[in-house]
Amino acid sequence: MIIANPEPGEIIQPEDILIVFGREDKLRELEKEAAGMVKL
Repeated sequence: MIIANPEPGEIIQPEDILIVFGREDKLRELEKEAAGMVKL
């Protein structure tokens, strides 16, 4: 997966990759799943 010009030393997080590729909806799903796991 290619990220366009990250800053030197910048750490690319999975959330950033999803947002870059227009997958905010998927990020929301992951947040909901994470919240569900915490409740368990």
